[in-house]
Amino acid sequence: MAVAKGGKREGAGRKKGVARLSTEKQRWRLAEMAKEHSPAALRVLVELVMDVEVSPDSRIKAANSILDRGYGRAVQGVAITGLEDGPVLITIGGEDQKRF
Repeated sequence: MAVAKGGKREGAGRKKGVARLSTEKQRWRLAEMAKEHSPAALRVLVELVMDVEVSPDSRIKAANSILDRGYGRAVQGVAITGLEDGPVLITIGGEDQKRF
């Protein structure tokens, strides 16, 4: 008699909501811990930027990190067009429904 491999098994997997709740709590705690160390991390980044003996690549990455945290990341523009650079058609429902 062959044993089935894979597939859904009765009672397998995590129970709904159990792991998600603990994961959210862990994420919250990790964020709080990171915030506690933010001033020290910023000081290290500033030291890297000011140290001429550090490689230029590392200094640039540190400078970009400081700017990203101070001003946010730059917005990336994306152009979306339909066929032959025409408008994008969105159909909600089916063919007989309204198109935007």
